[in-house]
Amino acid sequence: MTVRFDGATLVAEAANGEPVAVEYGFSMAEGWSLTFELFRVFLPKPKYAVSGPGGVEASFDWRAAYDEANATMLRVRLLNDVASYS
Repeated sequence: MTVRFDGATLVAEAANGEPVAVEYGFSMAEGWSLTFELFRVFLPKPKYAVSGPGGVEASFDWRAAYDEANATMLRVRLLNDVASYS
């Protein structure tokens, strides 16, 4: 995952070795969306690249793990105009 940020939060979380929750997705103007939730993601120390005035860019080769509290590793949510997929 490559992220652009203006603080050191992700770097600090990667350094301490504790898992973090990650959510990312896509949305459309019509209100449709596709969201991915990962509850336990381990981040290694990032590889930095500075690329302009938009902030610092870092790449993370992350790994997800099963989360017993949520009984899942990955949750995907699709919001569209289809009532049911049966």
